[in-house]
Amino acid sequence: MFSVFVDFAIALILAILIELLVVIAFGFRVKNAFLAVAAINLITNPLLNHSILIIHNFNLFRVDFTVLLIFELIVALVEWRLLVFSVSGDSKKLLILSLVMNLTSFASGLLFFSLV
Repeated sequence: MFSVFVDFAIALILAILIELLVVIAFGFRVKNAFLAVAAINLITNPLLNHSILIIHNFNLFRVDFTVLLIFELIVALVEWRLLVFSVSGDSKKLLILSLVMNLTSFASGLLFFSLV
């Protein structure tokens, strides 16, 4: 049980760090954008990981790469709407930002946890 908590914490920290780097790469330099991304991840990342854990533990269906991508897309869309609500900017640019943030953190997480 403790290892699951540690994995969840690592996944959350990694996602926040990676996504903040993407925010910087997209040219956002305002504190509000950084706080919004961190706060949004504090909600969406644990919900996603906990949902996957429940689905896996109760054998509700097989969680394969395609399912993970679909879940990540849903998270990206939710995060986009939350970004539109919390950060000033063009909705289209925020959608692209959300998709890139989530794709990057997803790929980083896959790489990190495959190496550990």
